[in-house]
Amino acid sequence: MTKSILASLAGVLLSAIAFACPTSLNVIEQSCGNYVFYLAETPVGNVIWDFGDGNSTTGSIEIQHDYAEDGVYVVSAIFSGPECPETIMLFATIEVNCGIENCPAFIDVESIDCDSYLFSLDGVETGEVAWDFGDGITENSSVTADHSYAENGVYINTAVYNGPACPMAWTNVLTVQVNCASETECPTEIWSGAGAECGVMNFEIGSFVQGENVVWYPGDDTGAMTGGHFFSHQYAQAGVYTVCAFYTTPLCPDGVELCTVITVESCEQPCNEIGFGIDSYILEGGTPWLTYMISNVETGMMIVSGSAEYTENDPYFDTPLCLPDGCYYLSIDNNNPLLIGQGVNIFFILNSVNLMENATIIYQDEIAITYLIGVNTDCAGPPSCEAAFEPIYTNTPGHIEFVNNSTFSGVVEFLWDYGNGTTSDGVSGNVFYESNGVYTVCLTVSTGNCTNTSCQLIVVDDMETPCEFNEVSVVVDANYFEPVNELLQFMVSVPLGPVFQTSIETDGIMNDTLSLCIPDGCYEVSINAPLPVQALSIVCTIEGLNVQQLGDLQLNIGESSSVAAIGVNMDCTIGIEESNTASINAFPNPATDNIQFVSEKTIQHIEIFDMTGKRIATLNPNQSQVQFNTSQWSTGLYAAHIMSEGKIERAIFEIAR
Repeated sequence: MTKSILASLAGVLLSAIAFACPTSLNVIEQSCGNYVFYLAETPVGNVIWDFGDGNSTTGSIEIQHDYAEDGVYVVSAIFSGPECPETIMLFATIEVNCGIENCPAFIDVESIDCDSYLFSLDGVETGEVAWDFGDGITENSSVTADHSYAENGVYINTAVYNGPACPMAWTNVLTVQVNCASETECPTEIWSGAGAECGVMNFEIGSFVQGENVVWYPGDDTGAMTGGHFFSHQYAQAGVYTVCAFYTTPLCPDGVELCTVITVESCEQPCNEIGFGIDSYILEGGTPWLTYMISNVETGMMIVSGSAEYTENDPYFDTPLCLPDGCYYLSIDNNNPLLIGQGVNIFFILNSVNLMENATIIYQDEIAITYLIGVNTDCAGPPSCEAAFEPIYTNTPGHIEFVNNSTFSGVVEFLWDYGNGTTSDGVSGNVFYESNGVYTVCLTVSTGNCTNTSCQLIVVDDMETPCEFNEVSVVVDANYFEPVNELLQFMVSVPLGPVFQTSIETDGIMNDTLSLCIPDGCYEVSINAPLPVQALSIVCTIEGLNVQQLGDLQLNIGESSSVAAIGVNMDCTIGIEESNTASINAFPNPATDNIQFVSEKTIQHIEIFDMTGKRIATLNPNQSQVQFNTSQWSTGLYAAHIMSEGKIERAIFEIAR
């Protein structure tokens, strides 16, 4: 494929001199940050404009452009016309230095109700603003404007600001979603529960809804209190109280009044004298040191915590406790493998009876154990087991170890299936693969009343043995018109997750071949760029045996992502589609602290992957709207795999701050 470099461009420029060809790119600064670019000789033809700030367009020989930030920009124009024998490329360099500190930072929005919003420009108090609300309605007004939308949908709101201290026309953009339910959706009950401290009660109505407003009436002498769907209150006296709340949201505009009756227990509870002790078999190689913690199951409040140190002369640890009737968690943690009955003995004595004899193990691994203990109370722990593990790639080719991160209660059994016909039943996993390939590794955790399995795709690519699956080549060729540095991200995946990903710096030219070893199946190949590409085109061809073309995808100038589905020895179309269809909306994009996915169908399952292929979130919402808190996620690109009615769609979004 053709690679465009500056040497070849210079040859084109020298040979393209004709009467009807432009000879220079001229610049007129109309105001700070606002420029008019035009080609001399006023030729007739088409021009591909690149303004050097990530924006490009196709137009005529004269065009106007606003720059949002100060800086030095290289502007290019690619001209072609009926009377000009060769394609001409012209350049101009401009420097923007406006000083934008007195311009608005962003558009702030406040929801009035489900379809009405109050927009304002942050950081400025006066000025003229041309508002475009994205639904075909515009308005020239001040730095604030309110607007109501007639229909549900996603709208791009634009504000062009002219102010006395802002040296340029400043443009801000904000995306809003209008989703007014056709039927009123109001909650029907108040949930209540005891807080961590005595006398504190927690209340909740449904889950968070944008624009919610709740007036709470705790039922004591404090009167009305304004809050959200979650409310916590401290009662001074024990007793029975009627708690009410008046609740309104955009989905419940007329509001609903709800009440519940609660009982606040007295804080003066009699306690039971407990003899708590942990003895070490230190003379027989038992632990010399460990930590312990006791907490209340109902309130979650920690009762006591500390450490026990043992010597050969003093292998005992004892401390008295005073605990009210109830259920408690006892957690013990050790740096080395913890062997109950062989390394340590635990005592929890009430009236000469060791309560440990009837305690339930709710969590256990090699170095830690947690018991559920009832003090004059029958306590039953729920069945619990959740399989989880992490692969550790060693320096030995084909050797992978697995760290078991599972949680479980009671006696447990493990079963590892390494995807190559071998299994094991240890706590940790360990496997040596004999050939490169993609393997599905599964861990099954089983207790007396619970079984759970977790699977991951493992890519082995460090072996020197021949591929035993299918050798597939991904040939990438980029056609650039100027030297630029761009980072391209490639990913090959199946619905379960990525099987291969890499990042390549183009450095102005690009011609590379990526070799894969993958089994028969259906795959998705994607190419992404953090910023719109500057290449005229980037072509990615996927080839199988005997250079058989399995698929291709292409990125053109100004685009940032492309995806293609391929079948390896299978006639199939991968069940993943781009999210630019109307069925899935992800907003805001880019996101900062929250990202929301809205579907026309019920979202059954959703998984979020970063560009390294690491799964960072998973959820089974069974509803049409899903929101994730992204405040702790790193900046960059992410992929969402969304299953609706058995079909998987894919959405690419960005976290930017």
